[in-house]
This record gives sequence, structure tokens and C-alpha cells, in this order.
Amino acid sequence: MLLSWIVVGAFIAVTLAAAARLLATHRQTGGLPELLIATLILGVGTLGVGGGFVIAATVPEGSLRIALGFVPIAGVSVGMAALSVFTWRVYHPESALARAFAATLVAALIAIVLYAASQGSTLVLAERPIAIGSSVLYVTTMAWSSVEALLYWRAMRRRLSLGLADALVTNRFLLWGLATGTAAQGIAIGAVARLGMGVANEAAAISLCYAVHGSITAIFFWLAFAPPPRYAGWIERRATAR
Repeated sequence: MLLSWIVVGAFIAVTLAAAARLLATHRQTGGLPELLIATLILGVGTLGVGGGFVIAATVPEGSLRIALGFVPIAGVSVGMAALSVFTWRVYHPESALARAFAATLVAALIAIVLYAASQGSTLVLAERPIAIGSSVLYVTTMAWSSVEALLYWRAMRRRLSLGLADALVTNRFLLWGLATGTAAQGIAIGAVARLGMGVANEAAAISLCYAVHGSITAIFFWLAFAPPPRYAGWIERRATAR
């Protein structure tokens, strides 16, 4: 259990630091992407994974735990909605199809929270059809962002080879694709484990699975948006050496 607390504690610290850096950049530039990414990290990471683990590990079964369970559910839904809007606005801002797809994802995310609220319990989200549907929704949202980022990274690499792109910006799309792809993988593994273990056994183990993948994701986020000087210099030297 101590290892779980160490992993989750480190994960919460990294997500808070990354989100704070992005919010500081947003205040300086007014850029929407930074705000959306910070919302994603705080919602899915800090509140969803971190909050979910803390609640599962410290709050006894009962009405209080059920009530508090709405916090991570709402956090994940808000974060995923922000990611959907981010993917549309960054990669396909003029596409009606991408806008409609993002709107569909957001509507489905809102429906999850409203359904749980209407039933007065987050336990209904563990029912097999709903659990499968929500997991598919989360994985789809993350995977869409990952694929778009990696495709854009490939295009940026061609421009970089011609001296028409910045090395750090190009690398940022790779890191973003890896981050969201890792998160999608973690959600998928956690969902399979949840369905196999049952509601009674899921709490801390599933949250730890999410935290491990989430920690890797958070590191990718950190390198992408607040790269240490050594890492930034290495990326730039590699680009120059080509």
C-alpha cells in the first residue's frame, strides 16, 4: 500500500506542477490550447486518478464515499471534454466533421455524469454495459488526440528537415501523441481489469494502474510543455546534426 501512495503522490505532484505551468503560460498569452490542456491534466489526472485513489483508499464504504465518488467522475468528464475541444481546435478548426465529432464526445461525457447523478450513485457506472461504454468513450477521446498529434509530428519532421520548423515544437507533437496514447492504453487496461475483478475488488488496484500510466503520461506532458534545459538542448542538437 505504501508503494501505491508513493506512486500516486508523485503523480499528483507532477500533474499539479504541469498544470500550474500551463496556466501561467495561459495567463501570459491568453492561448486557449494551454487552458484546455491544463483542464485535461487537472480533471483527468489530479481529480480523476489522484482523487479517485485517495477516496478509495481512505473513505469507508457508505453514503459519503458514494457522494465523493462524483468528484473524480466529474473531473474525468470535464478533462476529457477539454481534450475533445483541444483536438478539434488545434488540428481541424475548420472541419465541420471534427467539430461534430468533438461535440458528440462532449455530449456523451455530460450524459455519463447526468446519468450517475440521476441515479444518486456513481456505482451505476460500474454496471457492465455502462462501464464498457464509458471506457470506450475515454479511450476514443485519448486515441483521437494521439493519432492526430503523431500524424502532425510526421508532417512537422519533414518541415524540420528543410529548416522550416522548430525542433522543440516538432518534438512537442511527438510527446503529446505518446502522452495521450499512453493514457488511452492505461484506461483500456484498467477497464479490462475492472470488468474482470468486479466492483468489490476494483478500487485501489485500478487507481494504481491508472496512476502508473498517468505518471508516464505526466512526464511526457512535462517534457513537452516545460522541457528541462538539458532535454531541450539535446533535441536541438539532434535536429542540427541531421
